[in-house]
Amino acid sequence: MTEKYFLGFEEVPYGKFQEMREFAEEKGNVVVAERKENGYPEYELKNGTMIRGDKRGGFNRMENGMPQEEWSVGTVNQYAQGESMGTGDVLFFMPAD
Repeated sequence: MTEKYFLGFEEVPYGKFQEMREFAEEKGNVVVAERKENGYPEYELKNGTMIRGDKRGGFNRMENGMPQEEWSVGTVNQYAQGESMGTGDVLFFMPAD
């Protein structure tokens, strides 16, 4: 099994992923809790920010229960023999460019 690193939908080298992860850690944008809210994946960040998935691969910062600006996700995904295993971990978020 191998791991591949993604920022949003873009596969990136491990070094770039770690650089962005360290930046997210400095800002408190790392995931500390994960749950489902009305069928949507929701993530609480270390700094208290709430992020919710839109069920289409996108994520938004939430405020007062309403979606705000779009955010990008940093994930580590598992692959076996070059094929995605459909498993991975959401580690951090960052405001989308």
